[in-house]
Amino acid sequence: MKVAAVAILCQDERVFESMIQAGTPCPIDGKIGKKAMAIWNKYDHERPDYDTYVKRMKERKKIQKEIEKQEALEAKKKAKEEVKMTKELETLDTELDKRVEEKLEKKKVEWSNP
Repeated sequence: MKVAAVAILCQDERVFESMIQAGTPCPIDGKIGKKAMAIWNKYDHERPDYDTYVKRMKERKKIQKEIEKQEALEAKKKAKEEVKMTKELETLDTELDKRVEEKLEKKKVEWSNP
């Protein structure tokens, strides 16, 4: 009878939401716990807080899109910086190779003219 009492309380959307937030979803179709949560997720239109839930999920989706957009911009910026750094390193590497070649040529000249 305890489950039945909780089921009655869960008809109030505040109680329903509180139970979800506490990690103890309201019973449904004789199921409790994770099995109940699976059913609530599958048939979310049966939730007593459905309108509030849908509104919250739309807001979360909107925020998630903004977050993903920001992350994409940051990733693009990082990629551009990496390309720039790679080009700079290649330039430095080329310059270093030239200097090494020049020094080797000087040494060759010194060694050939004792």
